[in-house]
Formats: sequence, C-alpha cells, structure tokens
Amino acid sequence: MPARKHEAFLILRDYAKRDLIGSAYAYRALAVLADANGEDDIEAHKLGNAGCWRTARDRAICSGGVAKPALLRGTPIGYALALFPIVAMLLVKRLVPRRSSRGFQLLEIGAIAAAAALTFARAGTPSFATLVLVAALLALPSVVERHVGELRARRATA
Repeated sequence: MPARKHEAFLILRDYAKRDLIGSAYAYRALAVLADANGEDDIEAHKLGNAGCWRTARDRAICSGGVAKPALLRGTPIGYALALFPIVAMLLVKRLVPRRSSRGFQLLEIGAIAAAAALTFARAGTPSFATLVLVAALLALPSVVERHVGELRARRATA
C-alpha cells in the first residue's frame, strides 16, 4: 500500500473508531483501503462496511456502485417558500375579480406557471428563488396590462 493510502487508511480507521465519520463514501473508502491493507485489518473492513450500510441513502454506494441522483435537489424549506407565493397569487387571481380579457388572464396564469417552474428549478437556493418569483409575479402583470392598455389606446385613436 503506498504511503498516502496508508496514511488515509489510518486517519479513516481512527475516525471510524471514534464514530466521527458521517459519509457513506468515507466508510466505503475505509473498507476498500482495509482490503488493500491485508488480512490484519478485518476489523477495519467490517467497521467500514457496517458504517456504509448504516449511513448510505443508496445501497449502491456500499457495493462499489454510484448513487442515483436525487429526484428533487432542493431543500424542503426551499420548496415551501416557493409554494407560498404561488398559492397566494393563484388565490388572489381566483378571489379578486378583475375586468380583463380572457387572453390576458391566460397570460397571467402562464406567467405564474413560468415563475413557479423557475422557482422549483432553483429551490436549492430558496431565498433567491422566492425573490425571483415574487418579483416576477408582482411586475409582470402590471407590465403586460400597461402594454395591453397602450395597444387599446392606439387602436381607439386609429
């Protein structure tokens, strides 16, 4: 075993004995290094395997494979913060009557859906995602309404 690998093995074994390892990958590395170290480190091999199976979110890590990526990459608070303004805007759209064309209403709902998609794509950073969503939901309807009003005014004068 090369010197650097042996040094890594000694450090990992020490950490594992003191229960200081929190990663299944580190436990797997300990088991692999213990195998490379020879027969006298069966205890370290067992310690590495047991720790890996205990902490792994995907069992493929412990058998030498690669873990599947998570379905959703964000945090629960990120999704909750993103969901709140979306639900609020949809409730406002439902409860507050507005006199606007069907096309404009569809455009607003499309804007809410687009902002929601962006927010859920960026839910790993909840503060940024929520800021973008709130800004989009507050600014976009007024911009579109002003543009539609200008178009109507031009048609009326023409």
